Amino acid sequence: VPGVTVKDVKPQKCIRTPAAFLKRSGKLKVPEWVDTVKLAKHKELAPYNEKWFYMSSCHSPAPVPPGWHRGWL
Repeated sequence: VPGVTVKDVKPQKCIRTPAAFLKRSGKLKVPEWVDTVKLAKHKELAPYNEKWFYMSSCHSPAPVPPGWHRGWL
């Protein structure tokens, strides 16, 4: 779509949509320890969101590549 860039899409949509796809497709194997893990030393409980593993796996570990802001991949 011309004129649309990565920055035009809400960040939540960029994470929730692929997370929902991973959950539906079953391509991501969820470890057994997911329901009991703490995400930080100061936390007492596991995350409340059941989809947190899928959502955290969709976060990009690298910055957005140069050129994406101009609309090309």
